[in-house]
Amino acid sequence: MRTNIRERVIQSKEITPFQRRVYLELLNVPKGETITYGELAHRIGCRSAQAVGADPLSFCVALMIAVSCCFATPVGSPRHMLIYGPGGYRFADFLRVGLPMDIIILAADIFIVSILFPPAG
Repeated sequence: MRTNIRERVIQSKEITPFQRRVYLELLNVPKGETITYGELAHRIGCRSAQAVGADPLSFCVALMIAVSCCFATPVGSPRHMLIYGPGGYRFADFLRVGLPMDIIILAADIFIVSILFPPAG
């Protein structure tokens, strides 16, 4: 059955190349094992960086920071879910506070990676 899914992902015209890469990488995870978002980002980031001729470490650092910020939704982290119900929070509360935090982290991510890994040229 996995080969059938793999073939469908490869042949699909409705997904982007990046989505295809993510799906195929997820299909490489052995049955019964789990990987973190960070591990998935590392696997995808290294291959993406090599494909465009960039430094894989800079891609991986940027992806590690990006996958660790998920403040705009209560389902982004187990800690968010722990306070979501008992704290009386609503989804809109997470969106109102979390979205600006995500934007700040994105800006900091771009700034930090551009300083630590300046573009060649």
